[in-house]
Amino acid sequence: MYEYSNLVCAHVYLEAHPDGGPTAILVLNAFLLSIRLLAGFLGKPTGKPDILATHYSGQAPRRLQEFGKRKDAIDKQLAHISYARVTKPQPDLADVNTRRALFAELRTAFLDFLSTVQEKTHRDEFAKWLAMRSAETGCALP
Repeated sequence: MYEYSNLVCAHVYLEAHPDGGPTAILVLNAFLLSIRLLAGFLGKPTGKPDILATHYSGQAPRRLQEFGKRKDAIDKQLAHISYARVTKPQPDLADVNTRRALFAELRTAFLDFLSTVQEKTHRDEFAKWLAMRSAETGCALP
């Protein structure tokens, strides 16, 4: 729930501040990190022990085409400080259309996941956490 709420709040901030600036750069990194974390939860298993969306919904992992096209660029942008971030920046990631496409894909996949959660106790728990995060952040969720 944190990854999703952070993604929504970062998206809202970036939409409200299209001219960028120092804070927008920090928020863009939070946006990209949330994209990567949520894609890991919704996507196909990596072989590492983790809790995934498929454990709750019984549905096949989501195919995230927009994320797949930009995964390597996101990983490079979020890597620890390196010379490559300066010499080979990933400008496509700051593009408003790219950001909107990534957000739309992950939001749709997350809402689809919520609609397929099998156990009522899990659905109720997710709804409770979304309501709590919405109140804490001021961002409308889901």
